[in-house]
Formats: sequence, C-alpha cells, structure tokens
Amino acid sequence: MAYTGKRKNRFSYLNEYAAGVDGSYIYTGAYYVLEGGAKKRKNVNITLIISCVLFAALFILAGCTNVGGDFMAGKFFWNTWFIIIPYALLAVGIFLFIWRAVKLLLEKEPVKKYVYEKSVPWLGPVSMFIFIFALADIAVSFVYLGVVGSYTSLAALILYMAINLFMAALAFVFNKFFKKNTWTESPVKPDVAVDVE
Repeated sequence: MAYTGKRKNRFSYLNEYAAGVDGSYIYTGAYYVLEGGAKKRKNVNITLIISCVLFAALFILAGCTNVGGDFMAGKFFWNTWFIIIPYALLAVGIFLFIWRAVKLLLEKEPVKKYVYEKSVPWLGPVSMFIFIFALADIAVSFVYLGVVGSYTSLAALILYMAINLFMAALAFVFNKFFKKNTWTESPVKPDVAVDVE
C-alpha cells in the first residue's frame, strides 16, 4: 500500500524491511551503535530511566504544591494564565522526553536507523526545552508573588521554585552527559543480532 502526506512519513520506516523467502520481513536498513560497548549502553539506559522517573515525579510534585492566592479576588496560583502556560509547556517537554527515551530503551544494540532518528537526536534538545521552561516557571513565580503578594503561601512558593530549579538542573546535566555519547553506523550485518547484556 502506498502512503501519501503525513502517513507516508509516518510509515517510511517500512521501506527498510524486505520480504524473505519464507514470507517473514527482514530489516535491511542501517544500524547505529553506541561507542563504548555494552557497559556504556547500560549506563545510558540507567540514566534514561532515572531521568524519566525524576522528571515525571518532580512535575507531579510541583503540580501538587498548594501556593494559594487571593480567593476573594479569584487570583489562584493554578488559575493564572502566566503560570499555567509554562507549566503546560513543561508537561509537553517531559512527555516528549519520556516518549523518545522509551523508544531507545526498548531497542537493543545495534539500534535500527528509524529508531535512532526518532530518539537519540531528540533527547538533548528536548532536555533543554525542559530546562528553559523549568526556569520560566521560576521566573513567573516571582511575577505571581508581586501580583498576589501577602495572599501567597511563601513556603509553598519557595518549594515550587526549588522543584523547578532541581528539574532545570537535571535537564542541564542530562544534556551535558548525553552529548558526550557518540553513535556511529554499525558494521554489523542486518541479519546479525547483538544484545546488550
């Protein structure tokens, strides 16, 4: 079946498979392998898992923070547009990060080209996206404090900003770590499987 438009791009990876004599499909595309071997890949996988868990946990924890507000005037922390927008964009960034990370985690060495292209080149930029909007959350928190003032729970607001600061630091450190990894085209033949122990 021929696909057009967005569906063509979505299913373009199918062009990297060829039908075998027994009717099964064999991957014929390129492979990518992480330099440093199985131990290096294991360290990357552990870092990805820890980062995903921490990003999700910190995001939820920040959302549960009861900062308060001016209830009589209807100025609630979670009812303020300049608070909601960066927090929502942060949610998008964390979702994309976890989605790309899971794609890579589920793939054994060597990594198929279409999996590599949808994961490895994206993780660094997405982590910086999280970094930017975590800092933006801190900036708008100061604005909120100036607007609402005494009706705000200062301790809760400081906790909220601390959570976002930790999230920004995590994203920055991850980006630095991930940029040090080098992925190259694998010389392994398409019909040879190499597992990470």
